[in-house]
Amino acid sequence: ILSYLVALNFERSMMERAEVITSEFVYRQARLHLTESDFLRPDPSPTGPMGLYQEQIRTREIIRIKVWSPGGQVLYSDARQIVGKVYPDNLNLQRALRGERVVSIKSTENEENEAESDYAQLMEIYVPISIHPPRVVGAVEVYMNLDLVNAEIRRVNHLIILFNAVAIMGMALLGWLGWAYLSRTIVRRVKRLKDASQRVAAGDFSQRVAPHSRDEIGELADAFNHMVSDLDESHRKIVEDKQYLDSILGSMNDAVAVVGPDGTTRTANSALERLTGVRPQALVGRDIATLFADGEVPAQDGLSLMNPHGQERTCVSQDGREVPVLFSSSPLRTTNGRQGEIVCVAQDITERKAMERQLIAHNRQMDEDVRSAAEFQRAVLPKHHEFSFAD
Repeated sequence: ILSYLVALNFERSMMERAEVITSEFVYRQARLHLTESDFLRPDPSPTGPMGLYQEQIRTREIIRIKVWSPGGQVLYSDARQIVGKVYPDNLNLQRALRGERVVSIKSTENEENEAESDYAQLMEIYVPISIHPPRVVGAVEVYMNLDLVNAEIRRVNHLIILFNAVAIMGMALLGWLGWAYLSRTIVRRVKRLKDASQRVAAGDFSQRVAPHSRDEIGELADAFNHMVSDLDESHRKIVEDKQYLDSILGSMNDAVAVVGPDGTTRTANSALERLTGVRPQALVGRDIATLFADGEVPAQDGLSLMNPHGQERTCVSQDGREVPVLFSSSPLRTTNGRQGEIVCVAQDITERKAMERQLIAHNRQMDEDVRSAAEFQRAVLPKHHEFSFAD
């Protein structure tokens, strides 16, 4: 649209310029070479004032000339047959005789312009002539060949089209380069966010992304950094709490294991390793029932009943050694009150069992000694001297 408006404006300017220059040229030459008396009678002679005037104004552009009297009579024309004729109905001539410059564009296809059929387009100009202004003494009609003007207009239009094409291509190239730069920048920044988020997902909470700008991606980078900082702080607290809990579990003499609802071991302390000979890491995922003698712990069903007060069980170590333990378990409740994991504690009671066996043996020996003494009393001492050890 802009190109069309520029071309249209240029064409209008060229036509107006051609009209003004031609009209001024015709008028000035008339004042230089003609007098008022030259507009009183026809003069077809090529050597007379009108003929000389015609030679002065004829150019490549001006191809036809008529000189009119104030009464509408043709005083001179390069078409000799119409000299002296009167055309009172010529409206354009009447306007020119009133002092108005009249311009019209004519096609050479019209019958009246058969003599100019070699030209594509003509501009007809009526120029009022005032030897002593403001009185109009006549008019000069010229036909101006517009072929040269139209050729110049076409040349400039071609240049405008070429310029627009180059401008459009340049704008398209700049737009593409701008889009490529922006897309590459955006993709690179989004990729940095993606890579950082993947490293955070892998456990590296030291990742940060520089915002570089205050646009939406910059705001996303700020939000990501705040999120990672919060995650880092939460992770640090979790690690500290876990280390604190591990230190408590590690310092306990009793074996402790956390078991899932399905009976598999989730975590264990070093005391359980001393008891079973199996490293805590190797116990993770293992059924807790495999640590005891066959049938003593029916895994999930037995753990679901719980035994907070403890029962004596037999733990089987990795080398096949049987260790008596006092086994107890309690549930860990979730925040909503539902049963989650189970804490199992196994206390090694090997020494206690040994002491119990010694105590039983000692009691049996004492009972045997008492029976032996009683039999000796009955056999050796007289009946009247019978006494009881109970006395």
